[in-house]
Formats: sequence, structure tokens, C-alpha cells
Amino acid sequence: MKSKMLSALSAAALVVTGLTATVVTAAPASALACPAQVNPSTATNLSTPRTKALPGGRTLELRSGYVGGVQYAWARVVPNSLNGDNIWLDYSTTSGNGWAQCDLRTLSSTGRNYTQGFRTSSSSSIVMRAGYRTGGVTYLTTWW
Repeated sequence: MKSKMLSALSAAALVVTGLTATVVTAAPASALACPAQVNPSTATNLSTPRTKALPGGRTLELRSGYVGGVQYAWARVVPNSLNGDNIWLDYSTTSGNGWAQCDLRTLSSTGRNYTQGFRTSSSSSIVMRAGYRTGGVTYLTTWW
């Protein structure tokens, strides 16, 4: 898991005492982690709350559905992916002001084209978006 905290970047300070130098790193107030995940392949009541057009007639989707009576969201590319492309789901508990990059996957043209599913919430501060990187360019859906 790779976390990105844009609103709470870590700051480093150099403290010099005599001939000794010490690097002190300030960590974010709260580290954001990806929530529990499930394979959404058996999800029901499917919907696609967000999409983003990709080159070559493909579409990046933020999908949602229910697994075991609980709603989850995941990223998917359709109709197919390209070898070496990346897909992930960004998860935020601060309305998108900082997020964790969850389930970063390198795709193949014949393999799975979606991420794991992450539990949704009715809280307005919990938001998600799908991410995709192809040809050195990153594409993101809007937050949901």
C-alpha cells in the first residue's frame, strides 16, 4: 500500500548541536490507511457512480455494489487494459484533502481489470475515486 498525504506533507528539520547533526521528521497527525477489502467479483446491485474517458475508447469506472449486504467501491477499466498499465482506488477520510492510494495493480491485457472493493460510508468526509495510468499519463475520476 502506498499512501499519499497531500494536505499533511511530512516536514524535516535539521538540528545541529556542536559537531553532531540530527534529522527530525514530523509525521502527519494521523496516517491514512486503506480500509478492509474484498474481491468484488460476486457483488450485486451494481452501479457506476463515476467514469473517465481513456485513450483508445476505454473507460475508467468507479463501480459500487454489495458483497454480503455491505456496499463496496472499486476501480475498473473497460473494455480492456493494456500490459503494464496501473489501476488503483484513492480513499479519503477528509473529503479528498488527503488520501491513501489503495490496491495499486499493474495490469495485463488478458488479466483482471479491476481493484479490490473498499467499504463505502454514508459520511460525507469518506470519498473515493478511481485512478489509472497508461502511457505515462494519469487519469482520475472525480471524488464520490
